[in-house]
Amino acid sequence: WGRSAPVKVPVSALRPTNDASEWHSGNLEGRGEESAQNAEKSPGLDGHWVATSRPKPRRWLRNLEIQGSQVFDGEGQILHLRRAGDCWSLAGGVLVRSGEELIRYGSTGSAVTWLRASG
Repeated sequence: WGRSAPVKVPVSALRPTNDASEWHSGNLEGRGEESAQNAEKSPGLDGHWVATSRPKPRRWLRNLEIQGSQVFDGEGQILHLRRAGDCWSLAGGVLVRSGEELIRYGSTGSAVTWLRASG
């Protein structure tokens, strides 16, 4: 089973919008800070996400419960999805959808992959 390379997807693919802008990198905010501009829109990622990355990521990244722009991490902390231009980030890492997978690329180049839990 070969895995295809992740593709950066416009925000319009994550949630309905008239904006078909491409992803770009911008100023990404850190873990745990909330801003009104980011809380007003949701990327359409609601649900429970379970990490499939090997080796296992750090505990806080193993499970995510996403509700709008609010995220409960694997340690029970509340984080917020951030919008930087036309892309979404979590704790300073850029989020990308690749098929059914959600991938976070951290500032160190590390990647964590999740699948949405069924049920």
